[in-house]
Amino acid sequence: LDDIGYVQHSRDEMEVLFTFLAERYERRSVILTTNLVFSEWERIFQDPMTTMAAIDRVVHHSVILDMKGSGSF
Repeated sequence: LDDIGYVQHSRDEMEVLFTFLAERYERRSVILTTNLVFSEWERIFQDPMTTMAAIDRVVHHSVILDMKGSGSF
């Protein structure tokens, strides 16, 4: 999943994303990219409880690569 949070989506679309992450949790890998730090993810999911649950599923068993830079890769 590329650039999560880059474009604003409806709450229904974000519920589909959350369901996808929940279904993949502890079953399959997910690779995602975003320019948002976790503290800004409520802008994506538009609900604090859903946001925390999504972050929990994403970071559990994960490897996080923080790629800060001045230019595009």
